[in-house]
Amino acid sequence: MISRASRKAAVLIATVAGLGAWAAFFTVLREPQSPETTQPSSDSPQLLPSMQPPHVAVAGLEPDVLEAIQSAEQGVRDHPESGIAWGWLGMVSHIHGFFREACECYHQAGLLNPESFRWPYLRGLALARTNREQAVSEYRAALRLAPDETPIHVHIGELMMASGRPDEAAQHFVRATELSPTCSHAWLGRARVRMAHDDYEQALHFLDRSAEFAENHGAVYSTLARVRYRLGDVEGAERAARRAEGMKPNGNLRDGTYAALIGVGVSVQWYKHRGNRLFELGRYADACSEFSRAVNARPDIAEFRFSLGLAQTRASLLEDASKTYQKGLAIRSDDSRQLNAYGVVLCRLRRTAEGIVALQKAIRLHPNYEEAHFNLWLAMLELDRLEEAVAALQKGVERTPDSALLPTTLAWILATHPDADFRRPEDALKLATRACELSEMRDPAALLSRAAAQAGLGHWGEAEETARTALQLAEAGGRAELADQCRKLASSYASGRPVYFLP
Repeated sequence: MISRASRKAAVLIATVAGLGAWAAFFTVLREPQSPETTQPSSDSPQLLPSMQPPHVAVAGLEPDVLEAIQSAEQGVRDHPESGIAWGWLGMVSHIHGFFREACECYHQAGLLNPESFRWPYLRGLALARTNREQAVSEYRAALRLAPDETPIHVHIGELMMASGRPDEAAQHFVRATELSPTCSHAWLGRARVRMAHDDYEQALHFLDRSAEFAENHGAVYSTLARVRYRLGDVEGAERAARRAEGMKPNGNLRDGTYAALIGVGVSVQWYKHRGNRLFELGRYADACSEFSRAVNARPDIAEFRFSLGLAQTRASLLEDASKTYQKGLAIRSDDSRQLNAYGVVLCRLRRTAEGIVALQKAIRLHPNYEEAHFNLWLAMLELDRLEEAVAALQKGVERTPDSALLPTTLAWILATHPDADFRRPEDALKLATRACELSEMRDPAALLSRAAAQAGLGHWGEAEETARTALQLAEAGGRAELADQCRKLASSYASGRPVYFLP
């Protein structure tokens, strides 16, 4: 049982988790401490009649959420004429699903703090799912105060599209791309406007621009799949659809106000959400803190322990990660992802034989698990069990027909092993060609494996050309070590000299 004091500490820490965005947020909102501010004039806007916060149904709430709401309500009671107090209560209510109450608070905050665009903007966000027209009205009010806020233009454009008004949407998406040329959401919006006008060629152009900046924006690729299919490019459509799998449908729109809103959440859901975002940003120690809060709140959920273990692993807290995965597997022993991650950690702790057992179990549960097959190959290699490692890799290739990683790796071994009896360049070329096709000729590692196989067959000119293509891709991708290897192999193949490597 977590004590009340511990919950208070957790609420406080979670509140300031997004410190950078939150500090900037309040720097703008801080009300001047002057008589004009603290003493409203006779013509001040009418406040809520009771000057009391709206009633929030708190029954059944998580303890941390209840604590946060009650604290914010008390802030309004203590400072009823503070726009920030009302806005804070609105945000705490909003992020935990009390949208009607949040809208009341945002309205009051806007009356008391009329120079800030954030209150109508947040009110628009809270209304967007249930009242599009009112949400657009709020967004427009926010835009009058902050005409260069890209997220507002994007949200208005999206609501205009949902309401069947593409020409109005276009104005906002165009302005968003002018303000933020790397905003994938804005380019996607422009593409959807052209699709509404059956202009698929122009839509494709905008989607290609969007894809340049869509690190994890699944909607870009799913829309691209539809457009390519409509234009008759079935193969391209299938590739785009595969890219969309596993991505976040809506991606991450850069929005400081929304980031501050997320930082207010103290439910298990928001601990997990913030942990994921911090993990994506490479802030692994901070991610561990958020995931730990989720685990403490719900120790019975294996998924939270899996996320915590991944963050601990990235933070090099291997012993902690091992214990976390053990507890997660005690809850759900058939979790192949947790078994794979646990196996990797055991191998890094030099407990490789135990790690292999965990990885093999993960593969039995999930036979086409690419990552587990690759990790098993590495683990067996660590114990100098090369023949078993290659056999495991071959089995992985057979079971994962959509994997480019596994055939790339196997092709490299079969093409570059120093032992002539071990090398099989013909098989290596088939595997590498398959990997290149699966990666759409964009993976320098797959191309380098193909170059090695071509060299193994004595096709020196082809090998040099392929290695130089791989070099260009590696340099473009900032992969300096791989680029250096491509450069050396291209030079060797140009001289007709093979290069061999021990795995």
